[in-house]
Amino acid sequence: MSVLVFKIVVTVILVAGLSPFLEGFMRKLKAVVHSRMGPPIYQPYLDLLKLLGKEDLRSTDNALFRAAPSVCFGAVLTAALFVPFGYAPALSTSGDMIVLIYLITFSSVAVFMGGLASANPYGSVGASRELMMLFTAEPVLAITFVVASVKAQSTVMTRLPLAAFSLSMAIAAVGFLLALQAQLGKLPFDIVEADQEIMEGPFIEYSGPALALFKWSSYMRQFLFASLFWRIFINWPRFQDHDMPGILATALNVTANFVEVLLLLTVVALVDATNPRLRIDQSVRFFGAVIFLVLCGLAFAFIGS
Repeated sequence: MSVLVFKIVVTVILVAGLSPFLEGFMRKLKAVVHSRMGPPIYQPYLDLLKLLGKEDLRSTDNALFRAAPSVCFGAVLTAALFVPFGYAPALSTSGDMIVLIYLITFSSVAVFMGGLASANPYGSVGASRELMMLFTAEPVLAITFVVASVKAQSTVMTRLPLAAFSLSMAIAAVGFLLALQAQLGKLPFDIVEADQEIMEGPFIEYSGPALALFKWSSYMRQFLFASLFWRIFINWPRFQDHDMPGILATALNVTANFVEVLLLLTVVALVDATNPRLRIDQSVRFFGAVIFLVLCGLAFAFIGS
């Protein structure tokens, strides 16, 4: 029990503590691409502290509106306990890939319900766009995980990372990458918030601590999705395969995972900085093609390729 509690505490500190740094890194990189000085890397920490210290103003007393930020934050943080960050997930024996997909999807549902309950037309538009992304981008995530589970013959997260190359896993990895921008709410798929169009969309009526929880959740999602890509589809390096103490191997794995996350988020930030926003119909057509691609990968997985 003490080991389980320790792993949970370490995972919470790792994800909640480092995710704002990753956001700050992406902001700084985007500013460099745009030839601006940009904010300091630690700016997201300041933003969260400022929001947490502000008054929580509410446009409605709707229970869903009040609960949505906490539900979203809790769902993402709980999902982190099922994600390998260079070591076995903290709750690897308490759930599997299906639970992880459920929790990630539940965080998106919380955003949808909060925007819908905000009593603001912009919030309702943002909520409808979140629902659209839920029905187009989330299936890509689910299918890529199913491909990995078929190849591993298990849905347990500790058995999903594979070292051997296969055609189906390569296709799933490409599909995951193509959907990553939308999962993280970055251009060209920042359709839900779309500052210039619907002024933050589902978050328009949120302020103070409630808005901080939503923003913190989005920062953590970046860490989770980038880690999932490296640990499930690449799974390298594996220091535990070398003759070294277990604690040292784990520390090196965690460090390597963080560096790999930085590399992947660098690509995400560059795409975000150099692309315009797609229209909704363009986004739907794009994800229709991506879903077809990952379904092909699933078919190859079933036939053993």
